[in-house]
Amino acid sequence: MREEQHMKNTMYDSLLWKSPAPAAVALHQLDKRAPSPPDCPGDGDFDPLLGIGLPDTFGKNFHPNELGHQTVASFALDRAMKLRAEILGQDASCQVSDEFHCWQKEGSKAYAHVDYMSKNIDDFCNNKVKQPEHSTGWSFDWSYHVGSLDEHNFKVELSDQAVDFNKDECLDSFKRIVHGCDGDDPNNPMNWKFGGKWVRGEYTYSISVKRDNRPWPPIMVPHGDCKTQYKFMVTSVFLHGAGFATADFGQDTLKKSVASCIGSTPTAWKFWYYDAPDGEGLEWACSFNTPVFTGSRCFGNEKAVKGAGGLTGGCSGSG
Repeated sequence: MREEQHMKNTMYDSLLWKSPAPAAVALHQLDKRAPSPPDCPGDGDFDPLLGIGLPDTFGKNFHPNELGHQTVASFALDRAMKLRAEILGQDASCQVSDEFHCWQKEGSKAYAHVDYMSKNIDDFCNNKVKQPEHSTGWSFDWSYHVGSLDEHNFKVELSDQAVDFNKDECLDSFKRIVHGCDGDDPNNPMNWKFGGKWVRGEYTYSISVKRDNRPWPPIMVPHGDCKTQYKFMVTSVFLHGAGFATADFGQDTLKKSVASCIGSTPTAWKFWYYDAPDGEGLEWACSFNTPVFTGSRCFGNEKAVKGAGGLTGGCSGSG
């Protein structure tokens, strides 16, 4: 009887038991249909099978439970992959890479307007990317504002180990490239964006700006010049600029602002980008006609160009 009582008193001090639930033991003894108590060291205790000092938060991965089976299976699969790789003469090492690059820091002088590049993130990830059916190791890219000063290319690449395009990761990655590079720079007050690349394991996201011969250092304030000339029944306007109307050939910015000021659509509209900045650092030219008597109220006071985000320092001429 004493021996039996001694066993009961010392049961829960056993290094082989250390039950975290004595009540479960008692219930199982009274009712064999009740769940059996856990057959492993309790949480926070030491596991003598793994060495003194290793808590159960680590040891549970090797217990005879679901986590333990996953651990064993993982080692088995890893070994099988390495053996197969040896037969095929391939490298079976698992290398998960994470590399983030900002092109300006690596010497790039190609830049584009932040507003356009930022706006294109949603369009590329939500609308443009088309995933091939039943394909691995694919890539997709799209160029925006082709032929303009702000032309840039978005690209996503998947390795042979990746299959599905992840839209949320795409959005997150390009937002970090656009807004995580080139910011808080006193030498870049207009926050021009140079693009970059983010390698996230099996996925690579990149933005590349095409025009690499823009004014350098980066344009710090939009500027230009303006001239008017009176012609029979119309005023001809000649504009040159830099740092504004950089992506749209003047259509959605300058032309609309001019139309709003003069009260009608300008006629004989011409707009073109230079292949390289001129001697004054100007990047484009534009000419058009407006009704007479609009020179002072729309161009002499810079109202039309300010509406397009630019400055010209007034306007000279006979119009």
